[in-house]
Amino acid sequence: MASSWNVTMGPEERLFHHGESGYVRYQVSGSGNTVLLMLPGALGTKETDFLAQFDYLDPSAYTLVSWDPPGYGHADPALLQRSWTLDMLERDAEVVVALMKHIGSTRFSILGYSDGANTAFLIAAKYPEMVYKVIAVGGNAFLDSTDIRIYEELRDINTWDPQGRNLMVSSYGQAGFLELWNKWCDTMALIYKERGGDICKEELKLITAPVLIVHGKNDTAVPLHHAYHLAAHLVSGDLWTISDAGHDPHLTHAHLFNGVMTLFLQNR
Repeated sequence: MASSWNVTMGPEERLFHHGESGYVRYQVSGSGNTVLLMLPGALGTKETDFLAQFDYLDPSAYTLVSWDPPGYGHADPALLQRSWTLDMLERDAEVVVALMKHIGSTRFSILGYSDGANTAFLIAAKYPEMVYKVIAVGGNAFLDSTDIRIYEELRDINTWDPQGRNLMVSSYGQAGFLELWNKWCDTMALIYKERGGDICKEELKLITAPVLIVHGKNDTAVPLHHAYHLAAHLVSGDLWTISDAGHDPHLTHAHLFNGVMTLFLQNR
């Protein structure tokens, strides 16, 4: 893949190698007892999806772990390609669990955004002994015809919010961003066709960890009915909708979100 990806590594950043997935970039920050794994959305990274949380959370109280899923972000594109398969989120789940074991963390909470929320559900269902709590922002357990129509409209990156689009272009370059985004949209369409849109519907009932579901009422990327489905099918799921928020309330309403998330994580 020809692109202008930035491969500069920060002082706290490392590379982790995992089989066919190649190398992924990760970062561990802080030294607190509460370990929080942060899973970005489609094509996302710490820089695009979680800076508001890194800037807020106390490093003496939290240990923050972020990563770029295989094929995303700032890992060297010559070292890996993403597998655009029906089980790509399941693959992501296995890689990041291996990463957490690699760094010696076997009990942690997860903040997942969009695709990252769905990956969090898959991890919590398969590895309940490892997951303490989940904060799921803008997630969806399935795809329906409305979702596929939305994704087809969003193929045109000129319809994106300029700030979000510019962050992606900064990470991947214009051509790299377009290539990855079209592959993501193609894969979602294939999941809808071949799996009836199932992302993690069956896994929801297996999750025993407390889940805080966060969804913007004005989310045009993942409509609100997905949040209601999650709340209805999770064993221990609490739904928090934000009336004037869209798909990324943890960024647009960061102060409010961070406060509520902190209370959720600290409540024993």
